[in-house]
Amino acid sequence: MKPSFRNVKLKRKRGISYYISLLMFIASISAFLGYGANYLREMYDNRAEYRELQAMREQYGRPNVNRDLRNPTYTPTPTNTPTFTPTPTPTRGPEVTLPPLPNGDYDPTPTPTPTDTPTVTPTPTPVPPEMLELGRIYKESNPDYVGWLEIPGADSVINYPVVMERSYDEQFYLTHSFEGKDNDNGALFTVNECRVGVGSIDNNYYGGEAPTTNILIFGHNMNNGDMFGRLDKYLKQTYYEEHKYIYFDTAYEYRTYEVIAVIRSHEFEDPLDDNFKYYFFYNAETKEEFDYWYKNVKDMSKVKCRATASFGDQILTLSTCHKYDETGKRNSDGRLAVIAVRIR
Repeated sequence: MKPSFRNVKLKRKRGISYYISLLMFIASISAFLGYGANYLREMYDNRAEYRELQAMREQYGRPNVNRDLRNPTYTPTPTNTPTFTPTPTPTRGPEVTLPPLPNGDYDPTPTPTPTDTPTVTPTPTPVPPEMLELGRIYKESNPDYVGWLEIPGADSVINYPVVMERSYDEQFYLTHSFEGKDNDNGALFTVNECRVGVGSIDNNYYGGEAPTTNILIFGHNMNNGDMFGRLDKYLKQTYYEEHKYIYFDTAYEYRTYEVIAVIRSHEFEDPLDDNFKYYFFYNAETKEEFDYWYKNVKDMSKVKCRATASFGDQILTLSTCHKYDETGKRNSDGRLAVIAVRIR
């Protein structure tokens, strides 16, 4: 049976370009499926990793910590300053005049009057601050560990460890997880200019190191909501009201913060211009320096926050990329920051 005109016409169209297009289509589908499979596998591995870390946190973490926030006024306990007993200066006895010898001379080596031997109190050695059990465990897993960040609430998924960036590779945690594995989610990290603190506020960090005024924690704004992917929910007043408290527990102490501002900004090209750059505020040496920063973040806040801060307070800033800047315009360099003050 002879082929119909229609079949002959179709066969003539299937030249080399047809098969090239078909191969390209198959390759595209294969690449898409491969990318999707890799994405799902990476997401599964990432979730499994954090489930393991959170299981450790539940076992060794904060079940018995008093987080009563009904009266969030924290007054640190004064430091017990060690008492040093000064070493007494030995005193000389009175001059002794001896009777002359038979030949009329005096004894050139008179016997001095004995004095009491002073008692010397040894200088006390500062005892290094003791780590929390959970801090010790995470430090053993990763020496870069500095704390755990959690925003409590049923619909909050921010519950991750925080690391210090590596001085010899500052970009490492942009593409690696807490375990050091390749991961597009990266890890939450702070920068070398920020000191998280060694010790506790209860003894004013005696024997350790006090934290800087501001601790900046950076994280990716992931489309799947991981890391700081849902931080922009704070732009809604209702979400702020339900999630105003933030926990950041270091390796040495438990800390609670209250949100004081939620701001949008962007990364400026010139680091030395006069534009306000919240991401460069680490430590306030003077009240004027703190007040300048505080006025700016309060004026820029997109929600009304009742909590306040003053010079000498400890500040926590969570920072991520954002599609809008402070003017509300789309900006590839946009930034979002949630800023909180320590209350306990």
